[in-house]
Amino acid sequence: GLELVAAAVEDAKRNADLNGIRNVEYLVGDAKVTIKEAIKTVSSSTSGDVIAIVDPPRAGLDRRVVKALRNCARVKHVIYVSCNAKSMMEDVKRFVQPVTKQLNGAPFRAVKSRPFDLFPHTLHFEMLMLLSRQEGALDRDALKRKAEEAEGKKKRAKAAVAAAAIETSG
Repeated sequence: GLELVAAAVEDAKRNADLNGIRNVEYLVGDAKVTIKEAIKTVSSSTSGDVIAIVDPPRAGLDRRVVKALRNCARVKHVIYVSCNAKSMMEDVKRFVQPVTKQLNGAPFRAVKSRPFDLFPHTLHFEMLMLLSRQEGALDRDALKRKAEEAEGKKKRAKAAVAAAAIETSG
């Protein structure tokens, strides 16, 4: 877990211990800084797929956090908790958009969302959304390989046509 408040990390550690959860690590600091170390740890881990749970401030996730999660192939699901539907939708757009130079991991898709009215008689609500990595979607490297394969096939086809033309004229 990445958390700005050290006391919250201590609470999370106690909670994990009380519930017998051992496969969790915590980093104290701003997520836009600590995300690099977290992704490095996740990428070198030998365990299975990763589910990221994010609960950003009202302004939403920093672009570097979205980029890091999107570009880490081990992250298969993102559970997004938000108190600001507008900033959440801006972030979700980056998770689901097609591959770009910056977002070169396979895109996610929005699977489910649900509002929670935790503040009755006010205009405020919490929003929960599940994003899952698109099955069969290609990341930037796979798209590049496919383009190179297609180009190679095109060149071989041209060479075959040229060889056939020489054979028939000779």
